[in-house]
Amino acid sequence: MNKPAISFFLPCIRVHLIKGLYESLLKSFSLPFEIVLAGPFEPPQEVKELQNIKWIKTYASPTKSAHLAALLCEAELIAHITDDILFLPDSVDKAYDLFQQSCRQNDIVSLRYIESAYHENKESFPLRYWTVANSCPVPTLKQDWNINVHFLMRKDLFIEFGGFDCCFEYLTQAGGDLMLRLQKNNSIVYHSPIDVSTADWS
Repeated sequence: MNKPAISFFLPCIRVHLIKGLYESLLKSFSLPFEIVLAGPFEPPQEVKELQNIKWIKTYASPTKSAHLAALLCEAELIAHITDDILFLPDSVDKAYDLFQQSCRQNDIVSLRYIESAYHENKESFPLRYWTVANSCPVPTLKQDWNINVHFLMRKDLFIEFGGFDCCFEYLTQAGGDLMLRLQKNNSIVYHSPIDVSTADWS
């Protein structure tokens, strides 16, 4: 397998959804990639046979599982995702191009998604949705900072800043915490040019 341009990593309990996720990614990203899963349930055989999928068996929390998966990623760029998404056509290509053209070593691309039951909603969330002002309006934080648990960044930056703080059991808090630590250190979090995926929040 060629070295991946992006390693996608995630905690996973809904292993039956990974084949669809994988097939949607083939239509969304034109370069080599890998997917690293971490969770308690063994993926279906047809998924395990794919050369660019790795699986770590763990009973750890979602945050620790994701962190373990990140450490196993081989690409210079890593993207954290969840197991209930389908990628939209060409969307990862556009996010990758933005990263290559605009990001410094310490910058991040927020991989915006649409969330609804059974992927029914097709309408983008307003950009304010992805800000501190919407999700954690703490007066001591900059309200216009962008946060998202789905992101594209350099693996070495993830490692340098300690990755996910595993005292947070779930990733909404751990991802927000990481984005805040990075922006406090002058990283810029760019919005993906378009929505990258739809998530089945059912």
